[in-house]
Amino acid sequence: VLPRYTYQRPDEEKIEENMMDLYVRMYRKFLKEREEIPDGNFSEVKYEDLTKRPVQELRRVYKELGLKTFKQYNETIRKYIEKYGNIKTSKYQMDEEIKSKIYKKWAFAFDAFGYEP
Repeated sequence: VLPRYTYQRPDEEKIEENMMDLYVRMYRKFLKEREEIPDGNFSEVKYEDLTKRPVQELRRVYKELGLKTFKQYNETIRKYIEKYGNIKTSKYQMDEEIKSKIYKKWAFAFDAFGYEP
């Protein structure tokens, strides 16, 4: 996408490196400061949990955020899930070299969020 919007040819390797470093800086800061977020202002959701149990996860998020309107939207949420809940997600293949680079730089995040490389 980026080359389409630039006059100069961006260095693909530099772009990749910058994106990986940005993720490291952003998530290290987030992990360091997330404890400062007051209760009721933040909720974490694992993608796998949301796709397996969408209604239960949404109910939990509403509760953690102190939102009392879940019952009001329960039927709307249920209908949405009935309509779109069985959509197949895309499968993306990455070569092993990229996977290894990502894990080396982001191992702290894999650990923090409970993911295996």
